[in-house]
Amino acid sequence: MSTVTTTDGVEIFYKDWGPKDAQPIVFHHGWPLTADDWDTQMLYFLGAGYRVVALDRRGHGRSTQVSDGHDMDHYAADANAVVEHLHLKNAVHIGHSTGGGQATRYVACHGQPQTRFAGWLRVSFLFAAVALFAPIVAAQDANAPGAKVSVVSDHELPNVPGKSMRAILVEYAPGAGSPSHRHPTSAFIYARVLEGAIRSKVNDEPERTYQTGESWTEKPGDHHQVSKNASATEPAKLLAIFVVDTSDRQIVIPDK
Repeated sequence: MSTVTTTDGVEIFYKDWGPKDAQPIVFHHGWPLTADDWDTQMLYFLGAGYRVVALDRRGHGRSTQVSDGHDMDHYAADANAVVEHLHLKNAVHIGHSTGGGQATRYVACHGQPQTRFAGWLRVSFLFAAVALFAPIVAAQDANAPGAKVSVVSDHELPNVPGKSMRAILVEYAPGAGSPSHRHPTSAFIYARVLEGAIRSKVNDEPERTYQTGESWTEKPGDHHQVSKNASATEPAKLLAIFVVDTSDRQIVIPDK
């Protein structure tokens, strides 16, 4: 059983799966769960080539059953002990429920100053990604037959006044797509194919087919001329992460 001992003598259990030189993702579980609660998501990201790590919080699961130190500062320090023990660099942190507070406190207290803001964005992004494994919290009408666009996360960025991060799940039936469109002029977009293959053409760039796990970005004002399921027989999904003005509520603006 893999553990690390903290400065106050608590043994923290952790799982560490995948290539040691791959991009690490650290999972922080909710109360009163354990690292095992993340197994489905960890296996998903492991299959996509990531290094995945999860820990049992102190007093939970296989970690030492202590009655003290149950506050965010200790939880964040425990997580940092695991990160340092495993020599993780540029890690993405995912949190659920209490684990969300733990991940955020970790970034605030133990992230490097030059990457602290980037770390916050990573936490927000992965909150959105994890929402894909839960019921969709809000949805918009399909923008074309066979296309479903759902808002799975919408959070104002507390350290960037006036800006929000929105996670949009786009699901295409076989052969379906979206009409040519733009997005709000304030929007910077990161899009990643979650399932199947997506044909995409932005501005005057050549049309390209993106496979599962591949991604692209769109800058403010870009013209998304083609967005379509590349398969006539299989469904496709993509996740689009918007950093956008909070006041911009319409995320897709079809060409007139």
